[in-house]
Amino acid sequence: MQIFSGENPSNNRPDVDDVVVIITDGEPRGRSNTLQLTKEYANDLKEKGILIVGAAVGPDRRKFKHILEELATSSKYVLDADFNQMDDILAKLVASSCIKPSKCSCHEMTSSPIYVKPGDTTAVVEWPIPQFTCKAGRKATLKKTEVTPQITSPHAFAIGEHIINYTFKLKGGVSVTCPVTITVKGELCRGVVFNSGDHVCCCGTIHPRKPGHECCGSDYFNTSNQKCCANANLVSSQDSCPTP
Repeated sequence: MQIFSGENPSNNRPDVDDVVVIITDGEPRGRSNTLQLTKEYANDLKEKGILIVGAAVGPDRRKFKHILEELATSSKYVLDADFNQMDDILAKLVASSCIKPSKCSCHEMTSSPIYVKPGDTTAVVEWPIPQFTCKAGRKATLKKTEVTPQITSPHAFAIGEHIINYTFKLKGGVSVTCPVTITVKGELCRGVVFNSGDHVCCCGTIHPRKPGHECCGSDYFNTSNQKCCANANLVSSQDSCPTP
């Protein structure tokens, strides 16, 4: 089991998947718990992402092939052959264990516009880590994830469009980059960001947007009982505007 530790020099090609090949011509013999221990060891290896392939050989191979199917990564990685077919089975084992994940892709993630709150200059945004799929080859084993720029969710963004690239590096030399696009919107009112959807800027003063209201200079008035005169003078709707 130690051969698969990260520090072991036997792992001399870190960009290549680790593979265990089991070749047997009969059922396991020995102590009564030999098979159970073997299954436990195999499960530990599979949890580490190590590929297990098997070959049942000999005239009685079909009697114990099911045991290899339990030990292997899946039944499709178990072959059977007679002794005189060992060269063929070796070629098949190599072919089944050396398939790179290919045609990996991901869906671009684009957030709905996020609006900066009145008085703030940034908006805090959360987003999920994008997912990728590989259509061909066996299941991809993730080695490393790189994020550019180096930020994590949640994060404060200024107004504008921001792209975060997640690059997933897989064993076998395959990599796939998934972009996440964050859009932050807002307008400026005398240098202060505000959301024009629910607020209004009146000559540098921000007011909550209300129905039936309009700007008069820096004031925001109710048009049902007031009116705006020259020089931003507010008077009652019943009064006349003062003469200039």
